[in-house]
Amino acid sequence: MKASITTLKSLFQRGDKPTEKDFEDLIDSFLHKDEGVAIKNVNLDATGNLVFDFSDGTTEVIKQTPEEIPISAIKGLQNELNSKVSNDVGRQLSSEDFTSTLKLKLERLENYVHPPTHRIDEIENLQPSLDDKVSATANETIEGQKVFSEIVELINGLKISSFSGSGLRNLVVQADGTVDVKAIATDLFVGNTTFDDATKILTLELVNGSTIDVDLSSLEEDLTGLRANIATLEATTALLQDTKLDKGGYTGTAQDLDTIKRDKAAFAKSITDVSGNLELQGDQQTPGPSRYYGTNGEGVKGYHEIEPIYFNVTNVFLGGSSNNTADQEFFVDLSSYGVLKPGHQLELNNIEFRGDFSGANEYVDVALNSITSEKIRIGEANGRDSSQWQSALGVGDGGAVDIVQLPTEEVGFIIYVSPSSAVNFRPRGMRNWWELRADVQFKII
Repeated sequence: MKASITTLKSLFQRGDKPTEKDFEDLIDSFLHKDEGVAIKNVNLDATGNLVFDFSDGTTEVIKQTPEEIPISAIKGLQNELNSKVSNDVGRQLSSEDFTSTLKLKLERLENYVHPPTHRIDEIENLQPSLDDKVSATANETIEGQKVFSEIVELINGLKISSFSGSGLRNLVVQADGTVDVKAIATDLFVGNTTFDDATKILTLELVNGSTIDVDLSSLEEDLTGLRANIATLEATTALLQDTKLDKGGYTGTAQDLDTIKRDKAAFAKSITDVSGNLELQGDQQTPGPSRYYGTNGEGVKGYHEIEPIYFNVTNVFLGGSSNNTADQEFFVDLSSYGVLKPGHQLELNNIEFRGDFSGANEYVDVALNSITSEKIRIGEANGRDSSQWQSALGVGDGGAVDIVQLPTEEVGFIIYVSPSSAVNFRPRGMRNWWELRADVQFKII
């Protein structure tokens, strides 16, 4: 086989006895002339070209940068050139491409006939300008002044003691002394109003100089009567409230309570009479969460704590793998048990392990839930390389895990396992380097 020059020299020093293999290595390490020529030297000349000197005395020069490179030698260049347009002399290219659609529009312009009418939305800013105008018939407000026609309903039917100025027409005096104002000019506005508290006269001053006096004394008389009615209603309501019972949520009358008292036998089981009021036996205002009302095992009626239900599931497989990366996540699916919901808490006991655990440096660190900083170590003390389950001798017993629900609806809990680097062997009869299982205790309230 081939050897370096230094090695070959060491085999053929004074006093050495080269063997047949040493001569084979010597022959294999050099090029025979029958095998062709060899490169003796590589240099750069003054122009930057590579110059190769061969064993047969010949020389080959390779230019570093060729003078010409054909388009076909550059990948994709021809396709890029095909997608470009030529730049004619006197013209410039721009991004405003003249498309077939624009060409069609231009050709249609020669047949364009201006329509005799336009819609409002076709004339720019016409609709906003119309919105600022006042309708000839509608009641509008211009610069804070009400159109007088809108005030007609306010003064129609009121007694008008006097009026002055122009612009009013068609005033009809009713038999009861009220005035029905009709056909008020729409160009009249109220510029100012004054009210005389002594006479109860409201004076409307129009922008054209006219004034209208409106007598509001009758409204005050009506308001006084309304206040009296409200006071009577409040007194009646207070009287009705006094006849109700304000205990235990009962809203019947005292007469109803007397009827109930005479038939106490109907309520003797859970309802009792306390100082004339009906109450549940053992009632509490705030009994607290997870309580029920009824009779406990000692026969006491009232609110009692709901006793939790415990049940165990043995040998629940927690996880296993054939790698020793840190914090491997395992979801233990318990959906088949049905009663579990997110927020419930379970307890792990009797943890067991099997796999590559014969050495003291062969173990797994287990974190419950997502608290990877708090871990329990399994298999360090009494492990062995075996496919048989081995007890963790109480390590991790009582560890609590929280029930979670995955987006795919499965319900269970999550653990994180970090095997040591020495756990790297699969015992006979196993598919994984390590596996864990435990008993799980459920607590259902």
